[in-house]
Amino acid sequence: MKKAFTLGLVIVAALLAFISYIIYQQVFSPIADSDEIVLVPKETNLSSLTDSLQIQGLLKNELFFGFFCKQKKFSKIKPGRYLIKAGSNLNSLVNMLRLGAQKPLNIIF
Repeated sequence: MKKAFTLGLVIVAALLAFISYIIYQQVFSPIADSDEIVLVPKETNLSSLTDSLQIQGLLKNELFFGFFCKQKKFSKIKPGRYLIKAGSNLNSLVNMLRLGAQKPLNIIF
């Protein structure tokens, strides 16, 4: 009886470790190989933002992005021009969008 309980506990711990590793890889693996510009128009909702990020190849998993945005309490999307640097991860992308940290467009006359 004691061996079965210990074996079950080890299996649950291994399963939790595996799930934690998968979540860590989703959040902290690089999403961009080179610098990318994301333009967010006014009145953009989370689903249209997800679609535009998916089209640009910046999202690996749309469902996880939605779940991660809910966990980070990211609901109000600020329009603008965002620069996603090479090697950025999902956490830095969501933080940048939450803060509205835009990259200005320099125009020289």
